[in-house]
Amino acid sequence: MLDCTYRIQIPHHAGQLAKVARAIADGEGLIGDVVTVSLGREHSVRDITVEVRDTDQAGRIAELIEALPDVGVLWHQDRALIRHAGGKLRIDACWPVRTVQEMRDVYTPGVARVCTAIADQPELAARYTMISRSVAICTNGTRVLGLGNIGPVASMPVMEGKAVFYDQFAGISAMPILIDADDVDAFVETVVRIAPTFGGIHLEDISAPECFEIERRLIERLPQPVMHDDVHGTAVVS
Repeated sequence: MLDCTYRIQIPHHAGQLAKVARAIADGEGLIGDVVTVSLGREHSVRDITVEVRDTDQAGRIAELIEALPDVGVLWHQDRALIRHAGGKLRIDACWPVRTVQEMRDVYTPGVARVCTAIADQPELAARYTMISRSVAICTNGTRVLGLGNIGPVASMPVMEGKAVFYDQFAGISAMPILIDADDVDAFVETVVRIAPTFGGIHLEDISAPECFEIERRLIERLPQPVMHDDVHGTAVVS
């Protein structure tokens, strides 16, 4: 199943939207959100989201809509592809840098005093850096739910999605870390070496039984909490 959005230009007269809805129903589509993009004297433009089985059905529905008098489909596309365009994450600054003084505050020379303070008292990193509110989402993409072994790069959209949830539900900055290694030793060593950057480690979509050995070793070697999402996350939901 997929959700497809159709941007449709419709005559701005009573009953026209109902005709479009009828055409969608004739194509066995299930209407979801309807958003008005613009209203004009002669035409209106609306985005109509329709649940369909596959891209073939989506195309047939577009043809049925196009067959209506004076109605045009400006474009139609899988909503998931629209939402993923450019990725789902970015890194933003907490403070704008608009003046020379602000640059001195966040970088040279001010940053040196913060670095020195942390070097003298490492626990200050939790106060003066993002480490304490950041998580590494680590995967090699060997067991992605419903997809299997698709590799690290193809699994990135899943990791980005988990990072979105961290941000919106917990206010935590999560960074997907794609590890191109199936070997347990290589995976563990990679995570251990980057671990100082993060306040927590999240393991995601790693094949069994390797995932359990990776989890065990990381818990033994790291001071940060290690969450194995396919076990701990599932247990919480259950």
